[in-house]
Amino acid sequence: MNKHHKRYVVTGLLSAVILTPLAVQSVRAATTTEPVAEQADITNWIANTPEQISANMSRQNINLGDLNGTRYVVQWGDTLSQISAVTHISVAKLAYDNQIKNIDLIYVGQGLILNANGYVPQSYSYSGNG
Repeated sequence: MNKHHKRYVVTGLLSAVILTPLAVQSVRAATTTEPVAEQADITNWIANTPEQISANMSRQNINLGDLNGTRYVVQWGDTLSQISAVTHISVAKLAYDNQIKNIDLIYVGQGLILNANGYVPQSYSYSGNG
């Protein structure tokens, strides 16, 4: 076996060792029938405290004194009721402004509009406990 042939064999073997776990994981993700929510590891989910949500908002440069259409990106552990407690915007207003029909379902990465101004029509309804 010549020097160049050995190099190709070694390179191929190393590539296989490195890429095989990624390929297997990709195939599993592509063929699973579980909903995305069930794929997430929710066994260690704990609701964020208002202090944690305030810190998250601070990291996103959100001024709690000026919530006039500000966009907040939901973080792991956030709940609509705790976001409401931090912002002093009612759960109903948050749900209405963000077209949320079930206040128990918000998602990591979801953008929420925080708007202290305006009102919620009396006819607006939603489900969930918040």
